[in-house]
Amino acid sequence: MKKRSLIFILILGFAVLFGIVATSIYFAGIDSNSKGKNDLPELPGKVQLPGNNEKIYESLESEKNKDLHVYPAVSHETVKELLSSLETPDIYYWYFNSTIISSEKERTTNGILKYNNGTYMIENYSNSPESKLEKTIVLQDDIVSVQTHDRQQMSVAEFSAKTTSAFIEAGVPDISTFINDSGADFRYSMHDSEYGKMIYAEFELEKDGYSQEQRYYISLDFGIVIKAECYENYSLVYALNTITLYELENS
Repeated sequence: MKKRSLIFILILGFAVLFGIVATSIYFAGIDSNSKGKNDLPELPGKVQLPGNNEKIYESLESEKNKDLHVYPAVSHETVKELLSSLETPDIYYWYFNSTIISSEKERTTNGILKYNNGTYMIENYSNSPESKLEKTIVLQDDIVSVQTHDRQQMSVAEFSAKTTSAFIEAGVPDISTFINDSGADFRYSMHDSEYGKMIYAEFELEKDGYSQEQRYYISLDFGIVIKAECYENYSLVYALNTITLYELENS
C-alpha cells in the first residue's frame, strides 16, 4: 500500500496561515471545558450527541455494552451506499472544535454548523476569549460561498460544490472522502446504539519507520463526521470533537 497523505492538507495550510497557539478552548464566549450542558445556548430541540461524558464513543469501542449492536468488517460498498442515501433531519445545529497540532504550534478553531433544509452555514470562531468570527461558509444551490473576516474587513469567494465542500473549507472532514475512497485504505464497522447509527472508519500504516493512523466516527443520522483523530508517528496532529448536536423542530 502506498503512503497515504492525510486528507487535511487544506486544514494544515489553514493552520500555517494563521499560526496562532491555542491555550484554552472557548466557544462563542462559552467555556467548553465546563462540566454541564446547561452552559450551552438554549435551543428549541433535543440534544442528540455526544451523550453523557462521551459515552457514545466509549460504547463504540466496547464489546461489553449490552445496548450496542456491532457489525464488524462492513464493506466499502455498503458504507458508500449508506452514506449516499442518508436522510438527515430538516434542521439541526452542530457545535464542534477542531485542533491542528505540530511540533511548534497548536491551532484550535471553534465552529457552528447550521443546517436548514438543504442549506449549510458554518461559522468558524477564533479560540480566544473574544471568540472573533473568522470565516463564514455557506453551501446553497451547489455553490460554496466563503466569507473571510479579517480586521473588520471581509472578502468573499465562491466555488462550485463539485470542487470543494463547506466542510473542507471549514477545516473538518467531509463524508465524500469515504464515498470516494477506493475501498482499499479504510477498515469500517457499523454501530447501532441508543445514540443512533454510526460508522467507524480506521486507517493504519507503518512502513520504513513512518506510521500513520486515522480514526473517524460518522453519524448516519446526521451525515457528518462527529469525531476524528489523526496521528503521525504516534503523535496527534489533528482532532475533531463534537460539543453538542441539536435536532430542531420545523417552525
